[in-house]
Parts: sequence; C-alpha cells; structure tokens
Amino acid sequence: MHKTKDRSGVLLFFLFEERQFFVLADEGIHLKAEQLWGAVAALISGQFKEGKYCDGIIRAIQSVGEALRQHYPRKSDDTNELSNTVELN
Repeated sequence: MHKTKDRSGVLLFFLFEERQFFVLADEGIHLKAEQLWGAVAALISGQFKEGKYCDGIIRAIQSVGEALRQHYPRKSDDTNELSNTVELN
C-alpha cells in the first residue's frame, strides 16, 4: 500500500467478528484529504449500526474513490502499481 509513486494507497480493512474496521491511507492522499477519513469512518459506523453492512462498504469505497479521482486524476500512462493478491504473513 505504501509503494505507489504518489503515495496514494488506501486500505479499508474490516474485522467483522471483532466488530472493527480500519481506514488506512498513505501519506500522499492522507495529507490531501485529511477531513475525509473521519467522515468515511462515521459513514461506515452509521451504516453498520443500522445493519446496512454492504451499503456502508459500498458508500465508503465511493467516497474514497471520489477523493482519489479529485486529487489524482487518471493519466494515460497510469498502471496498477499494487498487486491484487492476498498476502498472508
């Protein structure tokens, strides 16, 4: 997550059995959208309290995606800088 050129990685991490979630943002996007992370956490919490788990996740992804689009518009030479594989340590 911390290996992108612009330091724009974001991880939404959910631990359903523990009833916890984490919103982790690399320093590039974190500094550009500081107020977003609390809003995303509040959005997820609110939706989860209503039992709307899928809605909470989808809306969080949409909010983060909008911030990434605003601060890091797509370029013609963009590539996927991160692996899509799951790593178990």
